[in-house]
Amino acid sequence: TLAPPVGREGLKQAVFRSLDVNRDGWLNSQEMLPFVKQTGFDGTDADWAEEYQLLCSDAGCDPSRGLSFKEFAGMVDDTSDEGCFCSDEELQAMLGAHAPAVQPSPEMQDPWS
Repeated sequence: TLAPPVGREGLKQAVFRSLDVNRDGWLNSQEMLPFVKQTGFDGTDADWAEEYQLLCSDAGCDPSRGLSFKEFAGMVDDTSDEGCFCSDEELQAMLGAHAPAVQPSPEMQDPWS
């Protein structure tokens, strides 16, 4: 059993890891979708495709690669209109809502080790 995350930095890391289903260290469009829905996005798939491109542009990342932890952390700490600020309580609630969909097998690359 994993220890509970400690502090805001730990919460951000835990949420990122829970969203990073393929464990490649990047959040692609599909992996980000549960997060944005949790934070109020209720558009169509086409709306999300457009919004994801804008999000990546704002974060300065390549949409084909996705967001790194640093870019994700910056987004959830950003209180401006371009950001997607999340309180510690919201991050904690996401951990309950987004348990990893797959359990990594030993041979899967773990960018966190």
